[in-house]
Amino acid sequence: MTASDEGTATVDPFDPVLIAAAVTALAVAAGAVLWSRRRIRRVAAEAAALQRRLQAEWQAARQDPVTGLPNRRALDEMSAELLAEPEQPPLVAVLVVLDDIKKISTQLGRAAADQVLVALARRFADYAPGQLVARMGDDEFVGLLANSSSPFSTPYPDERELARMLAMPIWAAGHWLRAAASVGIAAVHPSDGLPGALRRADAAVRRGRTQRRTNGAHPILALHDPTHDPHAESHRIVWPAYCSAQALARRRKS
Repeated sequence: MTASDEGTATVDPFDPVLIAAAVTALAVAAGAVLWSRRRIRRVAAEAAALQRRLQAEWQAARQDPVTGLPNRRALDEMSAELLAEPEQPPLVAVLVVLDDIKKISTQLGRAAADQVLVALARRFADYAPGQLVARMGDDEFVGLLANSSSPFSTPYPDERELARMLAMPIWAAGHWLRAAASVGIAAVHPSDGLPGALRRADAAVRRGRTQRRTNGAHPILALHDPTHDPHAESHRIVWPAYCSAQALARRRKS
């Protein structure tokens, strides 16, 4: 320091000690800013990873891992929302029961059975585009479809048409397979909702099976030989994928 004419002390701006202290303070501040930025980026990355993990867990809890369709939990949640809509048109429950998928697994292996399940799930979903189709159990699929039947139009949904579509040959494990399915349809009433409709649809499935046994129907599972069917190759259709993951994601965000 130096003394001024008034006898007051002034600070020498070129004092090495002060310069060193200022540089040190700036370095500490810059380091703190850099650390804060890195910390913010790290926290943001961790938050994004957590969100992705939660989304994946949310979806996995509501999506069948084999077919990609909504599972039973998602069916319960999504059907409750549909039935709660005040302007909802009449709905019907469509129950599809595979007539012995376990036989395919036993004869040809689990992978072949999964291929059949995927093919049938996609066919069912294609029959009901934009509507709720879910896998409810090992050999059961459920659809909640708008009923457009009238005296002046083709009935929809139609259990015979759907059963014929599902019974088309499927190429799996080096074989053409016919895996028949039983279909039951019942109207959804406000009094008992989807559970009541599924009970009635299940009763319709059991009646259909009894009738087929009485009439001596063909075996449930048949290996289909394409050499005896000139149109067999036309059955090998690549069905569009059912984007249930997107449907579930849209529902989660709504």
